[in-house]
Amino acid sequence: MSVRDNCQLRSFWHGIISLRLSWLWQGKVVRHVHLKDHDGHFGLREGLNYLHPGEGQIDFRRFVQQLKAAGYDGALSLEARAIDSEGQVDVERIQASLQFMRQLIG
Repeated sequence: MSVRDNCQLRSFWHGIISLRLSWLWQGKVVRHVHLKDHDGHFGLREGLNYLHPGEGQIDFRRFVQQLKAAGYDGALSLEARAIDSEGQVDVERIQASLQFMRQLIG
């Protein structure tokens, strides 16, 4: 079993090349995909700026279409910071992200 991170796939031209690698998706090898967005900057710097889905550069509609076209029917999970700058759980932001994801897979 394998878990894919969409930001890892992002480095392969929005995941399209990885999604077209049929061996990766045959036999239900990938069963779980983490969804998070990215600010579009890849390189050596202090950390990567991961964002909630829909807040960055990843074309999630296209990404989910490609997942479906590849026959993926596994789990999708939200992978994003839940704590705001004041140290509080940002429930509204999490709910908005989950709603965004539901619309994508709807």
